[in-house]
Amino acid sequence: MKMDKFIVSLPRGNSQSKAKGAKRALTPRPPVSASSAAAEDRRSKSPRTCGSGSRTQAQSFLDLGQQSFGAHTHCPACGMLYVLGDVDDEARHRAFCARSAQAPSLPSLKSFHVVDSAGFRDGRDCVVALRGAEKRRLQQEPLRSILQTVQRELGSTLRLLEGKSESILLYTRDKRVLGCLVHEAVEACELIPLSLERGTADVDVLHTDGAVQSQTDDVSEAKSASKHSAPDQSEAAESAKLGSASRPVGATMGVKLIWIFEKNRREGLASRLLDTARKTFEFARVIKKEHVAYSQPTDQGLRLFLAYSKQAEIWGYC
Repeated sequence: MKMDKFIVSLPRGNSQSKAKGAKRALTPRPPVSASSAAAEDRRSKSPRTCGSGSRTQAQSFLDLGQQSFGAHTHCPACGMLYVLGDVDDEARHRAFCARSAQAPSLPSLKSFHVVDSAGFRDGRDCVVALRGAEKRRLQQEPLRSILQTVQRELGSTLRLLEGKSESILLYTRDKRVLGCLVHEAVEACELIPLSLERGTADVDVLHTDGAVQSQTDDVSEAKSASKHSAPDQSEAAESAKLGSASRPVGATMGVKLIWIFEKNRREGLASRLLDTARKTFEFARVIKKEHVAYSQPTDQGLRLFLAYSKQAEIWGYC
């Protein structure tokens, strides 16, 4: 049986109008007044509302019992506090963490005094200085941002370049600041001997008639003796074999603060900064290592400075 009789060909569209070439007439739209156009524009720009009333849409989070919901955490790399699960906060943290992973940079070194560039590898490293008479430059970017980073990481609130004898040394590599040292002139009568047995926290400083006397009470001595472990005692025994530092005559160089970028530590940058500071502190005079004074060093800094001076004691000041 043929299936053609079950198939019916139906016309598509208005075949009569197509044949005659007739076109559908367009109904003209009524003219739009200026007030109607302004109202339409306001409706298009107004925020979309959810439901009735004037409440605007807001980003919401679903609390399904997850442990990290709304939790704050500290990044161990950059130290930033941010909220887990917050897309915007996590994006800000990623950007900040990427910036903090790199050492701060100086766009140009032309306006700085290059005080040491000999002996550096590939000519990429140099030490530049900022004198006390250039205090106004501390308000300029990016130098201000660099010094704020240094003081924030050290937890320091010291005011910089207060006197004309004060200078700032910056260790740079390819215009990246890897180290910073601030030194100033200190009188010999203000110096206090420090060692592994007696650190900064174990010294009570008294000012009497312009002289400085140090006193250590029995409590602080007992506390210091109890906190030293066996490795510390071996270090103390080894340092006892070294000679004691002689007291300098007149003014000497005092290190107000020293900072090295975390990823470039243990590369000898601190020693290089100290060597440059000793050579450039005074004209035609090199300060001896045992005559360098340090402002309230921490336990870690105390070990660094003792190893640098190769003495059983170093000089500290407040």
